[in-house]
Amino acid sequence: MPRRSAQFLPKHPVKPRSIEVNSVTFRSLSIAACATLAVTLAGAAFAPFSSAQDQEANPDEVIARVDGTPITRGQLDLAEDELGPDLEQLPSETRDEVVLQYVVELTLLADAAREAGLDQTKEYKRLSRYYELRALRDVFFQEEIRANVTDEAAQKLYDERIGGAEPEKEVRARHILVETEDKAKEIIEKLEGGADFAELAKEESTGPSAANGGDLGFFSKEQMVTPFAEAAFAMEKGEISEPVKTRFGWHVIKVEEMRDRKPPKFADVKERLKSSLIRQQLQQRMSDLRGAANVEILDESLKQNEQDGGNAQ
Repeated sequence: MPRRSAQFLPKHPVKPRSIEVNSVTFRSLSIAACATLAVTLAGAAFAPFSSAQDQEANPDEVIARVDGTPITRGQLDLAEDELGPDLEQLPSETRDEVVLQYVVELTLLADAAREAGLDQTKEYKRLSRYYELRALRDVFFQEEIRANVTDEAAQKLYDERIGGAEPEKEVRARHILVETEDKAKEIIEKLEGGADFAELAKEESTGPSAANGGDLGFFSKEQMVTPFAEAAFAMEKGEISEPVKTRFGWHVIKVEEMRDRKPPKFADVKERLKSSLIRQQLQQRMSDLRGAANVEILDESLKQNEQDGGNAQ
């Protein structure tokens, strides 16, 4: 049987274990292989969803057995989501093994807890009630909210908000940011005398784009503070502005290019639109549920906080 670290020793002796994986018996599984992951995830419960690839596989397929208790592919998928970023730090060729070991060890520890009678304790029942709430929430979200947001609904939203929109004007500009108007005028004099804008930006600009010669790339009018945007979009290609004041300081602007940016294709924004629809539906459903519910707050301090929050709205 796997050697157990002291912190995982059960109160009662544990029978020798038989762990089958695809008809092969694991005779040595190291808890240490998952130790750092287990510490991080000691308080975690459920990962809400599996990836599309996971959903195509049969979640009920039995991958292993521990003393006859099956471990399914669905359990491995949930464990993989739960391990999350910690799992990504491991070499790809070892991840499946680590996930399997993690679920095997969960099963062993769960069996040990049952043998010790821990599934009858108040602590177990308290945790079970809370994790049941989370599991039901996740399944509700999956089945009642997310599943109802279709590609057709996203297409309709695209047609309403994006597809028929006029091309958006964009400008590519450089700027030199300085602290005073006098300094900006001095910069303009140097440019009129033949100085290169990009080189002067590297030498004089205090903005983060200085290293790029002041190049801001393409931007729409809404992406910039109003005084800067109004100046840039009123200029012609190659033109250099008078000093422009914003809350960041004084700018000297040079327009390099102008273009009309077409609306993005549906395929490029479909998932973003679906996420927006999911949020809308979830907020509406939550509002409906709260409106129909009788929520009684018994703690006096929390009750006062709730009242204060309601009065502030």
